[in-house]
Amino acid sequence: MPFNNDLTNILIGALWACVNVRSHINPRFSVVLDSVDTITELFGIAQITFCPGLLDIIQAESTPSLRWFESLPSVIPKKSWGVYVLILKMPGFDDLLYIGSGTNQDRGLSVRLRDHVVGRNVPRNVQRAKDFGYTITDMRTLAHCNIPAPRYIPRLRTVIVALEALFAAIFWAYVPGKSTFGLDHLCPWNREHFAWLGLCSHSPLSESITRRPGEIDFTDDELEEMARIRKAKEAAYQHDYQRALRANPTPAYK
Repeated sequence: MPFNNDLTNILIGALWACVNVRSHINPRFSVVLDSVDTITELFGIAQITFCPGLLDIIQAESTPSLRWFESLPSVIPKKSWGVYVLILKMPGFDDLLYIGSGTNQDRGLSVRLRDHVVGRNVPRNVQRAKDFGYTITDMRTLAHCNIPAPRYIPRLRTVIVALEALFAAIFWAYVPGKSTFGLDHLCPWNREHFAWLGLCSHSPLSESITRRPGEIDFTDDELEEMARIRKAKEAAYQHDYQRALRANPTPAYK
């Protein structure tokens, strides 16, 4: 289904660029999101809603402020999947930002945010910040959709996790000084100008998204293509690794 919405069109193009990075990603993303037309179709199925003011923010010349995130609606849509943002603060220290996603097939995004409240399955850097004395002051939703029908769950979960990677790149919520995961070109501003430090330790595109009990799986052709990509990447890695060893042999290799 074609879109006339400027924001949706921009994000579809950005998501296509996101899953075509040169860095290693889980082949699930490149197989499921294999073209702009496919992404457009999946956006249409999901009917994703984005937070108010997002178009103006990503087109602005200067970086957004934390106040913009804090101004977003605090109500978390029920029975929805989505991408969320956490703001962590501690007097006298830099503000921190974390972007994640929630795709629980029964209760959706609210389960993931509840995890943060009760301290269950907390991302490593978020937990470290809390242990140091930081407090989560705000939880806001950047994008959400209704929990999909079972036949769409694997593909739309892939879309939501890819959007998590994209939003973390746009607002640069990755840990400073670490790898850019090939995503830095998706950030529209100078990464040094943000008023926060990021807590995301890795690209969601590298994650293994496991199939849940009762979910419909991918087709045989799709699974074969994912396996082919994994095998090719492993062969390329071994080739480069052996070449590096020959050039600089370790005592064990000798």
